[in-house]
Amino acid sequence: MWYVNLKSLRTKILFGYLLLLLITMMVSFWAIYNFMRLREATNNIMVENYRSVVAAENMVRALERQDSAELMFLFNQQPESFTIFIENEERFLSWLNRAEDNITINQEGPLVESIRENYTGYLAMFPLLRESYEKEGAETARQFYFNEILPQFERIKRNCQQLLEINQEAMVQANDFASGAARWATYSTAFVSTAAVILSLL
Repeated sequence: MWYVNLKSLRTKILFGYLLLLLITMMVSFWAIYNFMRLREATNNIMVENYRSVVAAENMVRALERQDSAELMFLFNQQPESFTIFIENEERFLSWLNRAEDNITINQEGPLVESIRENYTGYLAMFPLLRESYEKEGAETARQFYFNEILPQFERIKRNCQQLLEINQEAMVQANDFASGAARWATYSTAFVSTAAVILSLL
Protein backbone atom coordinates (compact mmCIF):
# COMPACT_ATOMS: atom_id res chain seq x y z
CA MET A 1 0.00 0.00 0.00
CA TRP A 2 2.81 2.39 0.86
CA TYR A 3 4.48 1.43 -2.39
CA VAL A 4 1.33 2.26 -4.34
CA ASN A 5 0.97 5.63 -2.59
CA LEU A 6 4.64 6.45 -3.23
CA LYS A 7 4.26 5.58 -6.89
CA SER A 8 1.13 7.72 -7.10
CA LEU A 9 2.95 10.62 -5.42
CA ARG A 10 5.85 10.37 -7.86
CA THR A 11 3.40 10.39 -10.75
CA LYS A 12 1.72 13.51 -9.41
CA ILE A 13 5.06 15.27 -8.91
CA LEU A 14 6.19 14.33 -12.41
CA PHE A 15 2.89 15.51 -13.83
CA GLY A 16 3.24 18.77 -11.91
CA TYR A 17 6.73 19.38 -13.28
CA LEU A 18 5.58 18.65 -16.81
CA LEU A 19 2.64 21.00 -16.40
CA LEU A 20 4.91 23.77 -15.10
CA LEU A 21 7.30 23.18 -17.99
CA LEU A 22 4.44 23.38 -20.48
CA ILE A 23 3.09 26.56 -18.91
CA THR A 24 6.56 28.14 -18.84
CA MET A 25 6.99 27.37 -22.53
CA MET A 26 3.58 28.87 -23.31
CA VAL A 27 4.43 32.08 -21.45
CA SER A 28 7.82 32.27 -23.17
CA PHE A 29 6.35 31.79 -26.65
CA TRP A 30 3.67 34.37 -25.92
CA ALA A 31 6.27 36.89 -24.75
CA ILE A 32 8.41 36.23 -27.85
CA TYR A 33 5.39 36.71 -30.13
CA ASN A 34 4.58 40.06 -28.54
CA PHE A 35 8.22 41.12 -28.67
CA MET A 36 8.40 40.35 -32.40
CA ARG A 37 5.19 42.28 -33.00
CA LEU A 38 6.54 45.26 -31.09
CA ARG A 39 9.88 45.09 -32.92
CA GLU A 40 8.08 45.16 -36.27
CA ALA A 41 6.20 48.30 -35.28
CA THR A 42 9.41 49.95 -34.05
CA ASN A 43 11.20 48.97 -37.26
CA ASN A 44 8.52 50.74 -39.29
CA ILE A 45 9.18 53.90 -37.29
CA MET A 46 12.97 53.84 -37.40
CA VAL A 47 13.59 52.60 -40.92
CA GLU A 48 10.87 53.25 -43.47
CA ASN A 49 9.38 56.63 -42.60
CA TYR A 50 12.55 58.04 -41.07
CA ARG A 51 14.41 57.55 -44.36
CA SER A 52 11.80 59.60 -46.19
CA VAL A 53 11.96 62.33 -43.54
CA VAL A 54 15.74 62.56 -43.90
CA ALA A 55 15.43 62.60 -47.71
CA ALA A 56 12.87 65.42 -47.61
CA GLU A 57 14.99 67.49 -45.21
CA ASN A 58 18.09 67.12 -47.37
CA MET A 59 16.21 67.94 -50.57
CA VAL A 60 14.98 71.18 -49.00
CA ARG A 61 18.51 72.00 -47.86
CA ALA A 62 19.99 71.39 -51.33
CA LEU A 63 17.18 73.33 -53.01
CA GLU A 64 17.70 76.34 -50.74
CA ARG A 65 21.41 76.35 -51.56
CA GLN A 66 20.57 76.33 -55.26
CA ASP A 67 18.27 79.28 -54.72
CA SER A 68 21.07 81.08 -52.88
CA ALA A 69 23.38 80.36 -55.83
CA GLU A 70 20.88 81.95 -58.21
CA LEU A 71 20.59 85.04 -56.03
CA MET A 72 24.36 85.17 -55.76
CA PHE A 73 24.54 85.15 -59.55
CA LEU A 74 21.87 87.82 -59.92
CA PHE A 75 23.20 90.34 -57.43
CA ASN A 76 26.92 89.63 -57.18
CA GLN A 77 27.84 87.76 -60.35
CA GLN A 78 29.98 85.41 -58.28
CA PRO A 79 31.70 82.85 -60.56
CA GLU A 80 31.27 80.07 -57.97
CA SER A 81 27.47 80.37 -58.12
CA PHE A 82 27.27 77.90 -61.01
CA THR A 83 29.48 75.39 -59.17
CA ILE A 84 27.31 75.66 -56.05
CA PHE A 85 24.18 75.16 -58.14
CA ILE A 86 25.54 72.01 -59.83
CA GLU A 87 26.87 70.50 -56.60
CA ASN A 88 23.50 70.86 -54.92
CA GLU A 89 21.71 69.56 -58.00
CA GLU A 90 23.61 66.32 -57.51
CA ARG A 91 22.73 66.27 -53.81
CA PHE A 92 19.06 66.94 -54.48
CA LEU A 93 18.81 64.20 -57.11
CA SER A 94 20.62 61.74 -54.86
CA TRP A 95 18.12 62.29 -52.05
CA LEU A 96 15.21 62.28 -54.48
CA ASN A 97 16.31 58.85 -55.73
CA ARG A 98 16.34 57.61 -52.14
CA ALA A 99 12.84 58.96 -51.59
CA GLU A 100 11.64 57.19 -54.74
CA ASP A 101 13.15 53.92 -53.52
CA ASN A 102 11.45 54.22 -50.14
CA ILE A 103 7.79 54.85 -50.97
CA THR A 104 5.74 53.25 -48.18
CA ILE A 105 2.66 55.50 -47.98
CA ASN A 106 -0.03 55.90 -50.64
CA GLN A 107 0.35 59.69 -50.83
CA GLU A 108 4.10 59.47 -51.34
CA GLY A 109 4.05 58.20 -54.93
CA PRO A 110 2.23 61.15 -56.56
CA LEU A 111 4.08 63.60 -54.34
CA VAL A 112 7.52 62.30 -55.30
CA GLU A 113 6.50 62.29 -58.97
CA SER A 114 5.46 65.92 -58.62
CA ILE A 115 8.81 66.79 -57.03
CA ARG A 116 10.66 65.09 -59.89
CA GLU A 117 8.59 66.86 -62.55
CA ASN A 118 8.81 70.31 -60.97
CA TYR A 119 12.51 69.94 -60.26
CA THR A 120 13.24 69.02 -63.87
CA GLY A 121 11.57 72.26 -64.91
CA TYR A 122 13.45 74.16 -62.23
CA LEU A 123 16.82 72.95 -63.50
CA ALA A 124 16.05 74.22 -66.99
CA MET A 125 15.48 77.73 -65.66
CA PHE A 126 18.98 78.52 -64.41
CA PRO A 127 20.56 78.52 -67.90
CA LEU A 128 17.68 80.74 -69.04
CA LEU A 129 18.38 83.08 -66.14
CA ARG A 130 22.03 83.37 -67.13
CA GLU A 131 21.09 83.90 -70.76
CA SER A 132 18.58 86.58 -69.81
CA TYR A 133 21.19 88.37 -67.71
CA GLU A 134 23.78 88.31 -70.48
CA LYS A 135 21.44 89.35 -73.32
CA GLU A 136 18.81 91.55 -71.69
CA GLY A 137 20.44 92.83 -68.54
CA ALA A 138 20.16 92.44 -64.79
CA GLU A 139 16.68 93.92 -64.39
CA THR A 140 15.08 91.55 -66.90
CA ALA A 141 16.89 88.61 -65.33
CA ARG A 142 15.61 89.60 -61.89
CA GLN A 143 12.05 89.79 -63.17
CA PHE A 144 12.47 86.33 -64.66
CA TYR A 145 13.69 85.07 -61.30
CA PHE A 146 10.80 86.52 -59.30
CA ASN A 147 8.10 85.67 -61.86
CA GLU A 148 9.23 82.20 -62.94
CA ILE A 149 12.02 80.69 -60.87
CA LEU A 150 10.90 81.68 -57.37
CA PRO A 151 7.34 80.26 -57.75
CA GLN A 152 8.83 77.01 -59.06
CA PHE A 153 11.26 76.91 -56.14
CA GLU A 154 8.38 77.40 -53.70
CA ARG A 155 6.34 74.62 -55.33
CA ILE A 156 9.17 72.14 -54.98
CA LYS A 157 9.92 73.19 -51.42
CA ARG A 158 6.24 72.90 -50.50
CA ASN A 159 6.11 69.39 -51.98
CA CYS A 160 9.21 68.37 -50.02
CA GLN A 161 7.68 69.72 -46.83
CA GLN A 162 4.49 67.77 -47.54
CA LEU A 163 6.59 64.63 -48.01
CA LEU A 164 8.24 65.29 -44.67
CA GLU A 165 4.93 65.96 -42.91
CA ILE A 166 3.11 62.83 -44.11
CA ASN A 167 6.04 60.68 -43.02
CA GLN A 168 6.21 62.39 -39.65
CA GLU A 169 2.49 61.72 -39.24
CA ALA A 170 3.06 58.09 -40.20
CA MET A 171 5.80 57.92 -37.57
CA VAL A 172 3.41 59.25 -34.94
CA GLN A 173 0.81 56.65 -35.92
CA ALA A 174 3.41 53.88 -35.89
CA ASN A 175 4.59 55.07 -32.49
CA ASP A 176 1.02 54.93 -31.19
CA PHE A 177 0.72 51.40 -32.56
CA ALA A 178 4.00 50.41 -30.90
CA SER A 179 2.82 51.86 -27.58
CA GLY A 180 -0.45 49.97 -27.89
CA ALA A 181 1.39 46.77 -28.76
CA ALA A 182 3.66 47.24 -25.74
CA ARG A 183 0.68 47.70 -23.42
CA TRP A 184 -1.06 44.67 -24.92
CA ALA A 185 2.12 42.61 -24.54
CA THR A 186 2.42 43.63 -20.89
CA TYR A 187 -1.20 42.93 -19.99
CA SER A 188 -1.48 39.69 -21.96
CA THR A 189 1.80 38.30 -20.62
CA ALA A 190 0.74 39.18 -17.08
CA PHE A 191 -2.60 37.45 -17.69
CA VAL A 192 -0.99 34.31 -19.09
CA SER A 193 1.52 34.24 -16.22
CA THR A 194 -1.26 34.60 -13.65
CA ALA A 195 -3.23 31.84 -15.33
CA ALA A 196 -0.12 29.67 -15.27
CA VAL A 197 0.33 30.19 -11.54
CA ILE A 198 -3.32 29.34 -10.87
CA LEU A 199 -3.13 26.20 -12.98
CA SER A 200 0.03 25.09 -11.21
CA LEU A 201 -1.78 25.26 -7.88
CA LEU A 202 -4.66 23.06 -8.98
